[in-house]
Amino acid sequence: MKPSRDDAIRPACEAIAQLVSRSELVQIDIPQQPQGIARPRGVPWEWFGEAKADPTWDALFDDLEQHREGMRDVE
Repeated sequence: MKPSRDDAIRPACEAIAQLVSRSELVQIDIPQQPQGIARPRGVPWEWFGEAKADPTWDALFDDLEQHREGMRDVE
């Protein structure tokens, strides 16, 4: 007999519930950044293209593309 969707999800829900029951919420106060520190201005992609002369740039993208192709095979 093929398990139902609920049968497939139930073990994950039980594992999450067990993990959450042993967890603790912790609040961390993070101080605000002093106003005297300069914040970057402009559009976030202003730097785009600055690394195009970097000889490792193409290798990085080739590696990313290979990883992406490998992930397609898994799906």
